[in-house]
Amino acid sequence: MLVNNRNEPCGILAINKSSGWTSHDVVAKLRGLYHIKKIGHTGTLDPLAEGLLLVCVGKATKVIRFFERDTKTYEARICFGAETDTYDSTGTVICRSQPLFSRSDLDQVLTRFTGDITQKPPIYSALKKNGKKYYEYAREGKAIDIPERPIHISEINITNDADFPNDVDIKVTCSAGTYIRSLCHDIGHALGTHACMARLKRLSVGSVSLDRAHTIDEIESLPLSERKALLTPIDIFLTFPKIYSKREGDRFIENGGLLHSWNTDDDISGLPDKALVRLYRSDGLFIGVGQKIISEQDPSIKPLKLLI
Repeated sequence: MLVNNRNEPCGILAINKSSGWTSHDVVAKLRGLYHIKKIGHTGTLDPLAEGLLLVCVGKATKVIRFFERDTKTYEARICFGAETDTYDSTGTVICRSQPLFSRSDLDQVLTRFTGDITQKPPIYSALKKNGKKYYEYAREGKAIDIPERPIHISEINITNDADFPNDVDIKVTCSAGTYIRSLCHDIGHALGTHACMARLKRLSVGSVSLDRAHTIDEIESLPLSERKALLTPIDIFLTFPKIYSKREGDRFIENGGLLHSWNTDDDISGLPDKALVRLYRSDGLFIGVGQKIISEQDPSIKPLKLLI
């Protein structure tokens, strides 16, 4: 764990968020519990949603953007027969229809939503157009053109169909930027009916799973020293290759300079161009994230974000 001030907590905290809390609520609560201003989450969960929320504390906030691209896994409930303005059960119902599809129809449709596809985000989202959030337009009753975005869905499996065809539970593994609310809405349309998301739980982010998470109540019950002990070192949750500098390379990366083959202990020539890496000093201290620079003659690593 990299901490210049030993009294300042630093690391990643896996939170099991309860439904009803906003991601901002969680961050605000933890800011008070850890007595620190520098704190932020790596990817929003809607108030309806529960499950895994990764929170960066202290200097770890410098690497938040490197977690935002991680693959995520969710459990969701699709409620068929009703469409809402928010695409989930908290919104106002705007259309109703009778779900008349068969189970085989559903199976066939789900296969159409796997792989590389495009998706239109819901208007009730924090994405921006002309510097203004989508949901602000929605609350003003203004219609806007929402472009489709490329996403990737690795897998969709039905986990519970006891109340078919009214409700179906699914498990989804998808790329960053995927809106499960939009997925449920689009599945309904593909089946010739309407649908919205009635429940959502995030099970994992990258290599981190929900079983490693703590609830706010659990953290609040601990003294500050034990709360700090719950923080995981920043580099453990990052999945990029490790690059160690040689002793003569330490001063280069500490000042934002380049690492070359002569001042590293690792072969950087085999890394793909623009590959992200974890940077370590010769004494084994993690100091930040770097990226390989394109060069056939002299491949090098450029520090992107240093934590020192």
